[in-house]
Amino acid sequence: MNFKNTFVIAEIGSNHNNNLNMAKKMIIAAKKCGADAVKFQLFKSEKLYLQKDPRQKLLAKFQVDPRWVSILKKFADKKKIIFFASPFDNESVDLLIKNGIKIIKIASPEIRDDLLIEHIAKKRKFIILSTGVSSIKEVIRAKKIINKYHNNLAILQCSSIYPCPPEDLNLLVLKEYKRKFKNTLGFSDHSLSVFPSIVAVSLGARIIEKHFTLNRSLEGPDHLISMEPKEFKQMIQGIRLAEKSIGNLKKKILKKESL
Repeated sequence: MNFKNTFVIAEIGSNHNNNLNMAKKMIIAAKKCGADAVKFQLFKSEKLYLQKDPRQKLLAKFQVDPRWVSILKKFADKKKIIFFASPFDNESVDLLIKNGIKIIKIASPEIRDDLLIEHIAKKRKFIILSTGVSSIKEVIRAKKIINKYHNNLAILQCSSIYPCPPEDLNLLVLKEYKRKFKNTLGFSDHSLSVFPSIVAVSLGARIIEKHFTLNRSLEGPDHLISMEPKEFKQMIQGIRLAEKSIGNLKKKILKKESL
């Protein structure tokens, strides 16, 4: 995929609180903020954790009902915003493909899941690879698996800390990625500020992903580290201003400059 402007993703994730109407409201709110896409997480809690693990019951409360995929895809299409998801198992990947999803996100925890990555790569859809909790060798390994099938891929810098303090964001890794990879680059921002994503754009990020919520005080694991609509809109406005301000490598006297 080629992006004329920075592609901004509102990461709804599990912030829909297992409520279809809330999910729809979030899609509308993200569109009003200026987001280009909304992203959900598609998983089965029983496949991620053992039944005795308390996290299994917790996540079960926030997982997307598979029947929603078709509904939310059509709703997002109607609102003219892209819908996609991070699948955590092969069945979820197949469900997304069945519903005509053109982008698949590989979440940071799955970067070592070679079998899942290969299953996704075989679908030959645009892949967004998030690189939290990984070394450069692991990023290269995941890319090699994808490249067996295609190179329609974006690589996102990410620090899997929730929330992530500024000193741990390591945005200069984007320069290393630019040197090593001939792919679209991006930034999955887990900070609580609007500024890191704006800085990332100035360093070459063409995709920005940020957790999104209607209200931080809502119950759920991710609301507290997510951005509310007013802030999200401000971030996007900053990104658009950064795009206009970057310019090019040529230094010249502008016609508008005065002596």
